[in-house]
Amino acid sequence: MMGKDKWISIGQFVAPQGLKGDIRIQPSSDFPERFTKPGKRWIQKANELPTEIKLIKGSLIPGKSIYVLSIEGICNRNSAEKIIGWNLVIPID
Repeated sequence: MMGKDKWISIGQFVAPQGLKGDIRIQPSSDFPERFTKPGKRWIQKANELPTEIKLIKGSLIPGKSIYVLSIEGICNRNSAEKIIGWNLVIPID
């Protein structure tokens, strides 16, 4: 397993969106496909090792620099609220 210093944050979860577990993310990366292309990602709580997740879909909110993501296993507002403040991370390499 890679150490904590081998990851780079590409965004922070800021708020739930609706009731089905979608979550808003404030991006800190200029690569939109990191938020829109389905597949493996990792989420990280401060000072902990990242957890692998699966991004189902993501879209940019028109007129804002905020994306809304759907993540496998996060299927209601309550579970989305649990990861507010966490970061979306990717391996540095």
